Amino acid sequence: MPMRKLKLNEYGRVLYFNAGVDISQATEYTLQFTKPDGATTYEVGALGLVDITGKNIECEAVTYLAGQYAEFTIPEGLLDVAGRWSYVLHAPTPSVSVPSACGSFQVTC
Repeated sequence: MPMRKLKLNEYGRVLYFNAGVDISQATEYTLQFTKPDGATTYEVGALGLVDITGKNIECEAVTYLAGQYAEFTIPEGLLDVAGRWSYVLHAPTPSVSVPSACGSFQVTC
């Protein structure tokens, strides 16, 4: 996910997280978010939220390769603290069991 600014209490927006490796055989993924205040929260997605259709997508000038990204819709109540958030994408497959990607994004008032 490129560095982008999200709004405090924003929800319903779709975000894409690039794993950088093939995660198409993952049965689920977990996004671990660390809020600016140090609190950690986890969001779990099921198979079907990982693209396995064989097509790439373009979003905000970034190409996400088929089978290498997770699609996540921000749920209501998640973005409840302004500041820099960090994330780790865990999408274990038979060949990859370590965290697939990490990064950060900004939440503004």
